[in-house]
Amino acid sequence: MKKIILLAAITLMLGGIVNGQTSENVVKGMHGGVVFGSQDLKFEFVEKGSDVLVYPIAADGKILKAVPTAAEITIVSIALKNAETFKEVSFADGCFKVTRSDSELPLYIVSINTFLNEKRYDAKYVIPNVQVK
Repeated sequence: MKKIILLAAITLMLGGIVNGQTSENVVKGMHGGVVFGSQDLKFEFVEKGSDVLVYPIAADGKILKAVPTAAEITIVSIALKNAETFKEVSFADGCFKVTRSDSELPLYIVSINTFLNEKRYDAKYVIPNVQVK
C-alpha cells in the first residue's frame, strides 16, 4: 500500500506531464535512445552511465530549426524516494544533459518540461520492466 501511495504522490508531483510512453510504442532515435513526446515536439532520451541526455526533435524525427533554450528534467529511480529534479537545464551540444547523483539505481521515469515558441511541452517516459522498490 505504501508503494502505491508513494507512486501516486510522485505522479502528482510530476504534474502536468501529458504523454507517458511504455514499451508498447517505443521508437528508437538517431542517437540510439528512446523517442517520446507529443505530436508537435518529441524528445530522445539517452542514458550514458550517470549522464541522462534529452534531445528535442521535430515530430518527424528530424533536427529542430528552433530549439528550446532551457528545460526542467526530473529523474525518478526505482527507489521512488530518490527523485531528482534539475531546473533551468541549458541546451548545449544538441541536448539537455543532467548527471544523476546515484547512477547505481536503475531509472524508472524520465520527464521533461520545456517551452518552445511560447508553448509549454511536458513529456515523460516510463522505463519498461523496472521493478519499483
